Amino acid sequence: MLFSEIIGQEGIKNALVKGHYQNHVAHAQLLIGKSGGAGLSLALAYATFINCYDKKENDACGKCASCHKFSKLIHPDLHFIFPTAATKELKEREDFLQPFRNFCLEKPFGTLNDWSSFFGAEDKQLNIPVSESRYISKILSMKPYDKGYKILILWLPEMMRAAAANALLKGLEEPPAKTLFLLVSENAEQILMTIWSRCQPMRIPPYQEADVEHFLVTRGVSQEKAREIAPIAEGNFSEALRLASSDDNNRQEWLREWLRICFKNNVAELIAWGEKFQALGKEEQKNLLRYGLHIFRNALAIQMQADNTVRMDMQTKTFAQNFAKVLTLQNTEVFLKLFDEAYFHIERNANVKILFLDLSLQMAKWLKR
Repeated sequence: MLFSEIIGQEGIKNALVKGHYQNHVAHAQLLIGKSGGAGLSLALAYATFINCYDKKENDACGKCASCHKFSKLIHPDLHFIFPTAATKELKEREDFLQPFRNFCLEKPFGTLNDWSSFFGAEDKQLNIPVSESRYISKILSMKPYDKGYKILILWLPEMMRAAAANALLKGLEEPPAKTLFLLVSENAEQILMTIWSRCQPMRIPPYQEADVEHFLVTRGVSQEKAREIAPIAEGNFSEALRLASSDDNNRQEWLREWLRICFKNNVAELIAWGEKFQALGKEEQKNLLRYGLHIFRNALAIQMQADNTVRMDMQTKTFAQNFAKVLTLQNTEVFLKLFDEAYFHIERNANVKILFLDLSLQMAKWLKR
């Protein structure tokens, strides 16, 4: 990947390039950004630039032998550490390496959930296992294959088990010559302070609505739909793509019917609806909750006569206007909290049927007030 292929982030790109030309390349750099942002892409582009044979003023050449290998992520001096979870087909670290390369090439703005779905572990808890400590030690003992840097990209270091983190710490304390550690984090506060203190942190600004809109248009989404999705995605390119490919009409019908049953407080129907919710699959369950949050926020804006902040098509806006009739500041705050908590627990593999029934009963209670 090249810097020119990454939308925006000019400040970060310039800082990375300037540091190289001024011979101020820190041996360990911590890129901190939002999920679905540019963290992993910037690490890949920086690694390509650092080892390019014929660097341009602000980017790698993209044509030399090194760039060609980096474009396929097969350069012998490029190493990856990332979260995994064993499946029937994938057990050892070597089994995951090519799928992860493919993931980086196909979804450079992908999230942890995208990665778990990519290799078929949607319902598993991912982490960077203890066994990675041996691989880190092996990398540290190796000399660079080429004349450039030996680069280790560590995606989501906050998910490292203690033993693996300790092996990394040793490398950070006594870095071998021409070795560059690029840590890409989304929750840097969860990284061990001993690791954090040995890295040069660099915070990646979140993408703005205009960036998300431009990104979607480059992916073939219409300008009108991209403009509608941009504020909902909140700077997350992965989420923006998911929203662009989703069927909001079916989701709206599903939410409308479920809220109607909640308002009736029909417990038997709510239990049956829980079965339907469980059958949707984890990603669609999360999509429904995200869609509900979007409706609640915009319905409240409509009720507060802030229609100019609402970006929806007419059908969705009509739905939000009707729902706004039963909203108050108090119950909207509760609804948002309930949906956020449900989303949190679904991501952590809670019992979906029980979770959804509890959510339904809570919604029924507050809708009746």
